[in-house]
This record gives sequence, structure tokens and C-alpha cells, in this order.
Amino acid sequence: MVQDPREQTLRWIQRLAAIERPSASSGERHAAEWIVEQLGDSATPARIEAEAAHGTHLPFVLPSALAVLAGFLRSRSVAAVMAALATAAIVDELGGHRRLVRRVLARRETYNVVAEVGNPRGSRTVVFVSHHDVARPWAAAFGALVSAPPPRLLGGRPLPIAGTLAYAPLTMLLGVAGRLRALRRAGIALCSFIVVLFTDIARRAPVPGANDNASGVAALLGVACDLAGSRPASLRVVLLSAGSEETMLEGMEAFLRRHRGELDPARTIVVCLDMLGWDRLLLRESEGVLRRYRTRSEDVDLLLHAARAATVRVEVARPSAAPSDGLAARWAGLPTIFLSSAAANGGYPHYHRPSDVPENVDIETVVAARRLCTQLVAELDNRDAGQQLAARADETSA
Repeated sequence: MVQDPREQTLRWIQRLAAIERPSASSGERHAAEWIVEQLGDSATPARIEAEAAHGTHLPFVLPSALAVLAGFLRSRSVAAVMAALATAAIVDELGGHRRLVRRVLARRETYNVVAEVGNPRGSRTVVFVSHHDVARPWAAAFGALVSAPPPRLLGGRPLPIAGTLAYAPLTMLLGVAGRLRALRRAGIALCSFIVVLFTDIARRAPVPGANDNASGVAALLGVACDLAGSRPASLRVVLLSAGSEETMLEGMEAFLRRHRGELDPARTIVVCLDMLGWDRLLLRESEGVLRRYRTRSEDVDLLLHAARAATVRVEVARPSAAPSDGLAARWAGLPTIFLSSAAANGGYPHYHRPSDVPENVDIETVVAARRLCTQLVAELDNRDAGQQLAARADETSA
């Protein structure tokens, strides 16, 4: 019996949103087990890969607290060293380098769901990634700021909210090193705000996460259903639902550590599905916090061509304020497409708020993203099959 994609998508979102699933928790594992069951129903065998994770925002809080302490020290040299260490720790975290603080603190487990369809020896690999964990909400005033449309004064670019995590201790360092009292006070204020913000977040109950990111998981499950009836002949497709995205991409980074050797950048493309449930389906032109990674022009063209074939409207848009699992793929040097959405006015209603419930998800946009991804697989599979036939013909004629 063929199910209506809209009803199917809404049911998936409702079921997942009902699970309390903060990063690196038993609830996250429960969500992962549920996803494995749904993939099994579509004849797509899946497995759970447990990975070491930390699961909180302490890697931002501890360096920020260190920088605050530096601001009150009389010894300028000691204060400068402490502020420099705090800045380096957060740059290391946001830049996807060694992420030493997070690795030292990793004492929990996060749970990635991994499934594969198509040809395991295909000439190309497409990785579709969503995430099934959810955030804890921030205070209403700060949430309103983050979810507002990008300011016109910035030309549509998002506020550098994530980057401020690094700019705050850097402000302290400049104030201490340059004996600039105003900068030093600004650094104390900014770093104190970060400590208070994340401490407040940690005490709150997780949000339902219907749009962030049950909608992405629903699109992933939909692609699995679509491919179950027409499996790619020349393409390897990896379906990944990552854990602990909300604590700075821990699940995706762990997946890449485990599988990086299987993913040749010349023959791999990663498609990230995150926050698909607003009105406008978007292809983000770039992504990053301290450094911008632009989506390759050929990948933009590829997705837009698939969108036309699938009669799906998608817009190329500026980066969003928050990083996605696709950023971890870009850190690893893999070509990446970030497929997301925004409200009609460009904002992000209910983002990281208790009101992120299924009733506030635009199901049509999620179904459109599913259709687009399925079409992308079909086009890449046909292209690769054609290239293989041409290569065999050349060998035969030679």
C-alpha cells in the first residue's frame, strides 16, 4: 500500500518529537533505535554506531570562565596567557581542529544511525545526513534575537552569534595585552554573558525539536522509502542520522573519524538536511563560523538541475547563523550541500524554543526536500551509469 508522503512525514515528525532526546543521552539512543526500526520497515537495514561524546557546552563555558578570571588578575602577563589559552581553546573548537577540550571531557556516548543502499562499489558516494538529537532552549529574549530575520544593515548576512564565542575571549586578550581598560571590561562582560547563557541553557528541559531536526530525519526516512523501490545501480548512498549535533557536531565528526577512509573527496558528496520545516526551501551558498566554506558551483548547479526536474522550488541563500553537520564534512575536506529552510520573512520561528512542535512545521517543504533528494540520486545514478557504459564501449573498441 502506497502511503501519502505528507501523512507519512507528519507521523514520523510527531513520533520523533514525542521522544525527549538531548545530546548523548538515553533519549537520544531511544530515538536512534526508533529510526533503525523505521528504516527496517522500508527494507533498508541500518545499524547504530556508538561513539564517544561529551554532550554539553562546557567546551565553551570553561574557556569563557577562564577569560573572565583573567580580567580580574593584577598580573598582566598571567592574565594575557589565560586569555590567550581561552581564545585558542574556543578557536580550536569552532574551527574543527583538534577540539582538545571536548575530547578530554568526552565521557558519554552518542548514537549515529547508519544505513546504505545502492551499489557498495559504486563510482560515487552520496551521504545524506540529518540529526536526531535536540537542543535545550535559551531564554526568550535571546531566542527572539537568534530567530529573527537577518538584519538589513548586514545585507542579509546573519548576526555573528556563534563567532562571538571566540571574539569574547579575544576581546579580553586585546584589552589585557594593550592595557585598554574599556576592552578588558567588554571582554569580561561578553565572557560572563556566555557563561550565564550556557549555564541557563543546561538547566532547561529539551525542546521537542520538530523542525530541528525531526523534519530532517523525516526527509531522510522518506528518501529511504523512495530508494527501496528503485535502488541505485551505479551509486552508493549512505543514509546517516547523527547524534549530538546540538553540542557542536559531535556525532558527525565521530562518523567521519570512523569512515573517512571510505570517502574519497573526488567521488563523494555530502547533503545535509537540517531545519527543513519552514516555508522556503534553501540551498545555503556557504557555511562556517570563523571561516566560510563555499559550496562548489558545480554542486549548486547539480542541485538546482535536480530541483527543476523534480518541480521543486529551492532558493540559493546566504549562510545561516548556526553551523550544521555539513560543516564537519567541510572540515574533513568533503564537498557538501546544506539544504535547509527559512520562514517567508527570512526568520526562524520557534528555533530552539519549546514551541518547536509538529503543528508548526511546514510539511510541504519537508516533502519537497525529500522529492528533491530522491531526484538527485536518480540523476547521479543515471549519469554514472552512462559514464560506465561509455568507458566500457571505449575499452571494447580499443
